[in-house]
Amino acid sequence: MGTSDRSWTEAKGSRFINPYNFVRIEKDIERSEGAAGDLTGKISCTLRVRTPLVIPDDETKKPDPGYERDPRKPTDIHYMSDFFRIGDTAVIPGSQLKGMVRTYFESLSNSCLLVNNDNILSSRHNAIRNPGLICWQRRNDPDIKPGEDKFGWVLYAATAEKPFRGAAAAPDDTGIVRYWHSPQRIQQNGRLVTRDLPNELVFHSTGDIVECVNLDDAVADYAQNIKLYEANNGNNFKKKKSEYTYGIRKAVGEYSPVFYELVKQDDDSNIVYLSPAQISRSVYRNRIDDLLGAHASCCNGDGRSVCKACALFGMIPRTGGQDKLSRASHVRFSDAAAVEGTFRSERYVTLKPLSSPKTTAVEFYTEKPEGARYWNYDYKVTSYAKSDTRNPIPTRELFRAELRGRKFYVHDPKFDLSRCKAEKSNQNSSHEICTEGEFRFDVFFENITQEQLHELVWTLALGENSADSDRMFKLGHGKSLGLGSVKITVDSVETRYFNADTLQCRIDRPDPGALCSENPFDAESDSFKDMMAIVDFRYLEPHLDENTVVSYPLADDLKGRDNSKAAHQWFTANRSAGKGGTSTAWSVKYTLPRILDEKLSLPKFELSGAKKAEQHSGSKRDNAPAQIYNDPKDSSFSMGGIRSKQDKHKDKKKK
Repeated sequence: MGTSDRSWTEAKGSRFINPYNFVRIEKDIERSEGAAGDLTGKISCTLRVRTPLVIPDDETKKPDPGYERDPRKPTDIHYMSDFFRIGDTAVIPGSQLKGMVRTYFESLSNSCLLVNNDNILSSRHNAIRNPGLICWQRRNDPDIKPGEDKFGWVLYAATAEKPFRGAAAAPDDTGIVRYWHSPQRIQQNGRLVTRDLPNELVFHSTGDIVECVNLDDAVADYAQNIKLYEANNGNNFKKKKSEYTYGIRKAVGEYSPVFYELVKQDDDSNIVYLSPAQISRSVYRNRIDDLLGAHASCCNGDGRSVCKACALFGMIPRTGGQDKLSRASHVRFSDAAAVEGTFRSERYVTLKPLSSPKTTAVEFYTEKPEGARYWNYDYKVTSYAKSDTRNPIPTRELFRAELRGRKFYVHDPKFDLSRCKAEKSNQNSSHEICTEGEFRFDVFFENITQEQLHELVWTLALGENSADSDRMFKLGHGKSLGLGSVKITVDSVETRYFNADTLQCRIDRPDPGALCSENPFDAESDSFKDMMAIVDFRYLEPHLDENTVVSYPLADDLKGRDNSKAAHQWFTANRSAGKGGTSTAWSVKYTLPRILDEKLSLPKFELSGAKKAEQHSGSKRDNAPAQIYNDPKDSSFSMGGIRSKQDKHKDKKKK
């Protein structure tokens, strides 16, 4: 049974609600110089744990002595850690509290997105790229003016073939050889296993120049792409880096092998994307700041005109200079210490593996563009044309992706700790978790306005200043598993006003309930409505039943492998499940529902026929897609669609 017999189907009676969703970003943003206020004082708060809280103490992190590790693998270590403490008292660091509150305040006050990771956007897709050779050389451009660089990058089309190892063939020493490692299925002790094996290709220039307008930027993005590979696969690269030939050297007359794809612009010029493999990750021209527009971080500016969050919590411009103005924070959060007799914990709970945010999942992080079968942050694929291979040719259109908004984790009203637990491995860790507890902390403020005090107190209590309120924050480790739902109440507010003329100090104690009774934010905005759904602990209750759980995407290829039920399997299925979609012509079926949509759940996918297909996986003909060596984990560079000289030789013998 071959590829055509295998297809992803929606499993009946099994659905999931993604553990994160997005709060929309408003179109306009208010920035100002930010007038200094005359209020100084403190806000005393209590934080109560609703679902278990994990605040790991890195100083107590240590290898688990009871874990049976593989001595042949240095990285096969399982770590364990205690809840963060100062002395014998369990504590939540003030820095974590401040970061959490600021994130929610940014959304409620329609402020900038201060933190946007490294601003780089990238993803991996299955389009087959063309082999090429790039060289730094003298440019034959008559329009070059005196003083301009006469050298530049030139990209040549190329062929790439595996070297023929037969005795009748002479070794090919005229091409540029590309070395790498890739996972390959081989027979070992009577069964198929996957091994990371060396490979190579020989590149030959066709002499044709690839016309494109952004080659300098493409080379810079290629370097960023390599950094991503190295960051994601550090150990693999450290061992074999000397054997790889993936860099682009800026040396006159030296050719470097690459793969490329072209996208035509409206003026019929081409932009090019370079990658280290034929099926690979791409770094996009659009950066996060480009897509955020006016809501890009105030740190990009000079600090003289800032949003509400930066005016209150502070900011530092990314680049220095005399014209740059840093803003000191007007608030300081103390550590939150556990109230004596309230802290209950469990040692040591082994949690399911946690992963970092995957912005590559464009069907969750961005809006689906009109007419798109698949898309990324730079362009959309609207159709596919047939080719003489099994790999269809996509029709691409440049566009600017629309981000879904600010990411927040939802609450799970049917939280069950048993669903968070897993077997020990080197991919997860064990922690002391706080199952019950109350923590007290203070927020000190200095020189703020009455408006800022009102907004800060309302945010701390999320507009409901009672211990039994269901409006809650998410805090700590394992938020995607349902951990870290906490409620903050404001116990007291004390302001001190000093009159410099009379040298008198007046102390006021405004009622926290009164400050929360009137909403200082725009209750009619889309972002506020989204946020009120996100913070509501019971919001998902009507959407959950015995067949629906809060979980990362559910899928199963039914092969019983370590990654058979990994979340990436769902995205693989979803990208071939749309109208006319296949494993080589992606067509997205589902996107992430909005938090206010009537239906919030998505179906689980299963791969039908997978068990039978596995029995024949030793045949190249049964692997999908044919001639494609595709590594879904990006564990190394994947080279696909390359015909070897041996293959051609076999074809001639058949004829």
